[in-house]
Amino acid sequence: MSRLGIGQSCRHQRPHSVFQAATALPLILPSEQWNGVPGTGFASIPADPVRTTAKPAVRLLVPPHQRFTDKLTVGVMAMANDNGTLIGGIDRVRFHFEGRSLDVVAPRFHTITDANGVERRYWGYWINLARPPGKSGEANLYVEAIPADATMQRRVIGPYLFLPRTTFYDSEITVDPDAPTVAGANYATVGAAINFHRTNGDDSTLITVMKPMTEDLAATKTGSGVYSGKGYCTITAKAPVVFATPDFNGDVNSQFRTQINRLHFKGRNITFDTRYIGTIWSEPSADGDHWLDGCRFVNSGGRYTLWRAGPRTYGNPVAGSPYFTECEMVAQSDACISARLVRGCSLAQGFRDFASDGQCVVGNTIDGLDSTDGWLVDFPSLSVTYSGTQATATLGIAGPADGNSRTVTAKWGANNATFAIGRTETFYTIATASGYNPATAAQGYFVKDVADWLNSLPDWSASVLDNSRRASALALPDGKGAPFTDRNVKNVALQLVTCFDFHGDFYQRIALTENSIIAFNSGTGIRGQNIFLAANGGLCRDFVVVGNAFTNVPSSSGYAVWTQVSSQFAGTTHSHVVFAHNSMPTQRLMLRADSTGYDPDGYCLIANNALHNINWVGTPTGKHLDVGIANNVIDGNFLAPVGSTGTVIGGDYTTKFADSLAGNFTPAGTLAINPLPPVWSFGLPGLMASSLSPAGALPQL
Repeated sequence: MSRLGIGQSCRHQRPHSVFQAATALPLILPSEQWNGVPGTGFASIPADPVRTTAKPAVRLLVPPHQRFTDKLTVGVMAMANDNGTLIGGIDRVRFHFEGRSLDVVAPRFHTITDANGVERRYWGYWINLARPPGKSGEANLYVEAIPADATMQRRVIGPYLFLPRTTFYDSEITVDPDAPTVAGANYATVGAAINFHRTNGDDSTLITVMKPMTEDLAATKTGSGVYSGKGYCTITAKAPVVFATPDFNGDVNSQFRTQINRLHFKGRNITFDTRYIGTIWSEPSADGDHWLDGCRFVNSGGRYTLWRAGPRTYGNPVAGSPYFTECEMVAQSDACISARLVRGCSLAQGFRDFASDGQCVVGNTIDGLDSTDGWLVDFPSLSVTYSGTQATATLGIAGPADGNSRTVTAKWGANNATFAIGRTETFYTIATASGYNPATAAQGYFVKDVADWLNSLPDWSASVLDNSRRASALALPDGKGAPFTDRNVKNVALQLVTCFDFHGDFYQRIALTENSIIAFNSGTGIRGQNIFLAANGGLCRDFVVVGNAFTNVPSSSGYAVWTQVSSQFAGTTHSHVVFAHNSMPTQRLMLRADSTGYDPDGYCLIANNALHNINWVGTPTGKHLDVGIANNVIDGNFLAPVGSTGTVIGGDYTTKFADSLAGNFTPAGTLAINPLPPVWSFGLPGLMASSLSPAGALPQL
């Protein structure tokens, strides 16, 4: 049963105050036993208990592997449901740094200066790591989140390596193509400077680009094998530098693959033009994800630029599980998926997903996440007719939408013929190098290849309407690229379209099963799902989605009609999944009782959200009703969801917010005049659980 405790006394609360940010952060040093080798300061290594019940969600707000000479600020975000409220849900966060421990009992806003000199404030539990006098080396940090609810388990994350040293860098070198090349001092290219980081065996290197330049890193494989320093190889620039590949030259050659991990690209003077970049590679064989810090990502071809006549081969622009902090992105697909940290970034004109499977996605802003105009749309591409003497003639395509090795089947009377189409580079290379060859079936890549083959059959006629998109996406109109069988073409023209079935999500759980925080993000102009916690079974445990505000385009036609696209909880076991204080004026939350596997436990909470609607699909049974659903505000033409309490009904996206489509989520109308006991407060004075405030996302004051 639900453990919902809305309205209970606030027995775990402390008088948290945003004004704590003016005080100094607590300081922690390694123990006397630490000798510079990671782990030597601990008498016993902190261990995360095997999960048997709910745990807090806790994630780092800064990348590890940073080097410091005096102090380094480190923060985490930690949250937990305490009988129906997040307020006071974390009793304390305990930092363990090489044998010493420090408790932080209250969260706070802390201001940091980002890579571009801009002050940013983030909510969390913050400390300073310090280097002991006379010592240096490598030190491990563990973080323990202790819940207020005694029935929950603690969570320990780590170890995270940090580098207290006497200097920030082992080497500091420049890139100036107009100056002489001096080994270990100046190089003509960034690739050569990065290679010095390897050959010199550095843990931390600073590379500074001195002049405006454009460089292709796609062919910069250096040395042999994979190299990762313990710290970062930092690339920064005093003048604008663009990393770009001049043209498409095959999938492999489009990878920015230096074979050196843990690169730190820092500052807005660094721009990646991903027009012909498949991915910025990190090697899976070594620990060492890249850090993209305040730099820019653009696509000079625009949001819907084709890659081998379709969407780009690689999903995310940076491979592995990178760190993104305060980056500016335009026209990127799957911009930050699988990232360890996505903090303070912006995305305009994105498509597909933004930060699916992100471990900590906090304080980001998006505008125009939309896959419909360029991908999820029908492009008339092929017209087919049979005009021979046979009484019947049909055409069909088998195989998954835009799949590899689909089969086109033509039948006329007792005759039939097949033709293979595919989307790999092999298909593409054969098609562009040799064109269609009637003697070989497996050469179909472009629509024209299919047309040429059909025109080689007796009494068949095919006309190409559009050859810009690959044939693997051929389908019937309104079919989203799906296969079809035996459509009549006898003396009638069958028109086929190309369509790529992309539906973007701000966040989707795909493979990550535990411990994720999606908080304080905002977005406008979205066509797609905002939050989708499902994805083919598996587990979804200790996910906290709080304080987000999104508006979706209120379209009335096409594939992404806003009333038919939903955020969803479905298809997987949910344990301690919290969805609270989110504003989604133009999207509902569907709870999929009809999907196999959806099973929320009593630690799950859906509270104080301002949504288009919350509704069950199918009939919820006892196991579904374990989730606590309380004090949500939905539009006036809907009913309170089964099992909920305190639901307020009234208004819609045009009346409940000042101007939600423009990103102004200030409460108005029904939302403003029906304040409710909040379950989240940032620890701000006047927003404790004993007070009342509008549902939806709270402002970060």
